[in-house]
Amino acid sequence: MENHVNILVVEDSPVQALKLKNDLKKNSYHVTVTGSGEEALTYLYNNKPNVIISDIVMPGIDGYQLCRQIKSDEILKNIPVILLTQLSDPKDVIRGLKCGADNFLTKPYNESFLISRIKSVLNNRMNKGNGNASYIAAS
Repeated sequence: MENHVNILVVEDSPVQALKLKNDLKKNSYHVTVTGSGEEALTYLYNNKPNVIISDIVMPGIDGYQLCRQIKSDEILKNIPVILLTQLSDPKDVIRGLKCGADNFLTKPYNESFLISRIKSVLNNRMNKGNGNASYIAAS
């Protein structure tokens, strides 16, 4: 299944984006990286990835706004969004899930947790059409 999974990573830190891209490619995912919410929206109107992994704290459109826009768009709303961020306060988690995120993970992330969350949101979409939002704090 992974060989046909396209993931969009939205991350303004080049170092974080490269680490994430390498970890995902190592697990046989096809990865595209955009450096901002604006770039992500432009990409999304021309491409439909299977999963979006987005940071929250970014200049311009932040991860919360991006997630809200994706989930309010009829064409994009069924693409699972995983928020991956250094924010870990319960209020941040709740805000992320209220924005429609399918999952919320904290940095630094554990690669195996991230991969299991990707598989989970994909399975939820295939099996239920909607999936269940959840939060995992990586340690």
